[in-house]
Amino acid sequence: VIDPDNIAARDAINFISSKINLPFKTFIISEANFSEVINLYKGLSGEVGKAQKLAQVAAVAEQGGRIAEAFQLYHSALREAPASPTLIDKLVELAARLPSKPALSEESQRRMTFGKLAFKDAKSGAEFREAADEFERVVIEAPWWPDAYFTLGLALEQAGEPKRAAVNYQRYLKV
Repeated sequence: VIDPDNIAARDAINFISSKINLPFKTFIISEANFSEVINLYKGLSGEVGKAQKLAQVAAVAEQGGRIAEAFQLYHSALREAPASPTLIDKLVELAARLPSKPALSEESQRRMTFGKLAFKDAKSGAEFREAADEFERVVIEAPWWPDAYFTLGLALEQAGEPKRAAVNYQRYLKV
């Protein structure tokens, strides 16, 4: 909202946030800062568009029975749009159908080690959330690795996010 005194706009935001159960905060910034933030995020539409195109090509490969090719394409799409639970779920589904899983990269193994160390040393919800962030990166790098989902579930549970933890435990069982 550009004008914080615009009551109709604030009412609309209150209505929308209550419907999606997402609280919002009001910050007052200059129009110049607002424009700067908008410009920072303009490029994201290209990444999302690329992910959508990759996912469309992947769906065609999957329909044609080319599971390994579809998996690879969906994985590329996930790397373009890493916050997509739909892509992660599709990769979990396809990973279970792969004749053999891809090798784990050094990067995914390194991130898993960092995540486990962070989890072991965590004492607060915020610290468990940091460990979960690392495990989420592992999921993006290696969505076929069951341990990534299990450890992510553990960290999310300790961070006070039981619903998200349950989703990842379910993914663990499916891979």
